[in-house]
Amino acid sequence: MDYPRVFGRFIFRFGFVFRTSAYIQWGHSSRSLGSVLMLNPGSAQFAQTDPNLDTQLKKYGAAMGQIKADPTLDQLIRFVERIYMGHPTGTLQIYNLFHLQETRAEDAINHFEQLVNENKIMLTESLVTKDELQRHPWMLIGWGIHSQASWHNLHEAKKLWLQQIADSGILAFGKHNGKGDYYHPCPQIQSKRDTMLNTLETIFETEVKPLIPFEELIQHRYTVMKWNGKNGSDAQYIIRDNTNRTQSLIAKGLNPVWFHLNLDSDPAVSQWLSKQNRSIDELQQIFS
Repeated sequence: MDYPRVFGRFIFRFGFVFRTSAYIQWGHSSRSLGSVLMLNPGSAQFAQTDPNLDTQLKKYGAAMGQIKADPTLDQLIRFVERIYMGHPTGTLQIYNLFHLQETRAEDAINHFEQLVNENKIMLTESLVTKDELQRHPWMLIGWGIHSQASWHNLHEAKKLWLQQIADSGILAFGKHNGKGDYYHPCPQIQSKRDTMLNTLETIFETEVKPLIPFEELIQHRYTVMKWNGKNGSDAQYIIRDNTNRTQSLIAKGLNPVWFHLNLDSDPAVSQWLSKQNRSIDELQQIFS
């Protein structure tokens, strides 16, 4: 499996860098694997992957392209590869409460508060539509537990996002601190990162995954539904195409014919073995 790539879009204004969008991609599929909502962009940038884009940002005030993953993005990569058992294909969309890029959270929040109060940026500029949220099977919330009574704009941004998440119906989760906030998925202390990863995986497996339709968790083109239990030239399979949910009988030397029917439920194959835990990208893989 190729190592995933990270992409971002940046603009420069008011003396600050803003990362207005970012996503992690495994393979070439644009299908959503899930989404994450965090506080603000951290240290990930493209100066180390493409200096030309860094020059473009400084010269023209805008640039987009591949960026080098920071520890937070590396942690998210590990999380996704765990829950999809090492073979994800698609994208993880990264959202933030605000776009201002700054490594230290307190500084970022204070600058955000100031820019909103001065009417230089809008409180809602990072908020996405319900339709966009509904493209994702789930959302991990991890904006951190920083809180001060004076951060009025930050509190309002959290409220707006939580309302939009609730209205969209997307499955949302995270490690809650019991006070309305969610722990960041990548603790600053490196020795605690595996523990956080285990916690998030447990929450996903117990509270989120059971509510996601099986098809949403399949990240390969085809799913093997039934097998007649034979090998070689006698082997036959009922295969589902996950892109359109059609099914076909697959055997060596037989051209597949796809039907909008549940062939795996036909009484004629009731004694065949269920193989729904196996998925493939190419039909010829079924015979290997």
